[in-house]
Amino acid sequence: MCHVISQQSLWLAKQAAYFLNDTQKNITKEKTSAALKRMQQQLGALFSNEFKDHPEYADCIEHLLVYHGNVVEKLVEKANQFGCEAIVIGPHHNGFVKRLFSGGTGKKIINQTSKAVFMVSGKQ
Repeated sequence: MCHVISQQSLWLAKQAAYFLNDTQKNITKEKTSAALKRMQQQLGALFSNEFKDHPEYADCIEHLLVYHGNVVEKLVEKANQFGCEAIVIGPHHNGFVKRLFSGGTGKKIINQTSKAVFMVSGKQ
């Protein structure tokens, strides 16, 4: 399972830290740590709620990985690198339908790969 922190997100966080006189912070490290923690929490909730009757699924996630860069390019690159058969993406800040039909991440990934792409929605 991987998450990509966009360059824009990092830039905005660094700008906010600068204006708040908090430039000593390692923004990249903090955002990476926060993303890993959020992934662990979400997976914990998923397995304790949705898959509580299927403990055998607990081992299906081998790694939690966080990358930085262009989200679409990085996801396609990593899917190819790891030999994935499909890419599954979930919701982020914008609504699922809005992203699908407005040129969002999902649509861009579909246009850049021949792999199956699954878009899942979740409780927000």
